[in-house]
Amino acid sequence: MGYALDATGDYVYFTGATGTNKVIVCALNKNDGSIFFQSLLNIVPGTKDRGYAIKPDNSGNLYVAGVTGSYGYLAKISGINSTNPNLEWVKNAGLSYGARINHLDVDNSGIYISCDIRGVTTYFQVMKVNSDGNLVWAKIFPSYANDRNNTHIVKISGDNLFVGGRIAQDNLDKQNGDGMLMKISKSNDSLLWHGIYFTGIGLEKAAEHRIKEIAIIGEHVYIAGQVYGGIEKHEHFFGTWVKLDNSELQNASVSITSITTAEYEIITGGEVRDGEGTFSASTGILQNATEKTISTTPDWYAFLIKIKI
Repeated sequence: MGYALDATGDYVYFTGATGTNKVIVCALNKNDGSIFFQSLLNIVPGTKDRGYAIKPDNSGNLYVAGVTGSYGYLAKISGINSTNPNLEWVKNAGLSYGARINHLDVDNSGIYISCDIRGVTTYFQVMKVNSDGNLVWAKIFPSYANDRNNTHIVKISGDNLFVGGRIAQDNLDKQNGDGMLMKISKSNDSLLWHGIYFTGIGLEKAAEHRIKEIAIIGEHVYIAGQVYGGIEKHEHFFGTWVKLDNSELQNASVSITSITTAEYEIITGGEVRDGEGTFSASTGILQNATEKTISTTPDWYAFLIKIKI
């Protein structure tokens, strides 16, 4: 099963999981979809390993991240311009039990990681490591202490880092969590600005929002997300942006350690087969959230927002 892909450079990289609970790492040629290389990563034998994020750098390395058992991991594979790449290292990301890495972005300054914390108490957390997998910094945005805080996406744009997800605040919607977008300076890991996508509180207005994708084009940020509130709240799925006063990022306690049990195997002789079936265009219509009319009462929506920065 595939969970993540990246189409940087001449190849399409993807990762996921096999039926034997190993992480699949594969590179396909963009021109014809043929396999350039494919490999299996068995991080901790006997556990369920998943690859949820993948990204190459400009030096012939590939970073893969996800979950092994109940802990987040990050792996580095070198020599990806050849058909026989090498596993350099695998690190336990030092997150809490049940956490995972669900997205990452890479440039010459380091690897930026979305930390999806799971459990009774969660955090809106992001961190940076260097090319050796060593911690540079880890930050948390202050939130209400429940399980409604998750990061889903990190996106590098020049000297800045954008982070999206869901957050709970005591004076906002702590029951479901609101969409969260923040901008961090890469040079000094300081918070430049943030916005919380808020729809209201109470049984009639509260709705869960998550920001799950970010694209930056020129002076605009495009945000894709998910909203859920139940079938009785569909008229309140659209919201407004709220900024909290006197908010600063806090340091997170993270201890990254090496995983020495990882096994790495290059697979040869595979092929990509064409899928069956036909493709047809959807007849759906995009509508402004504040003007939408619906004939049914859905319990969730996907939303798209454009912001000028």
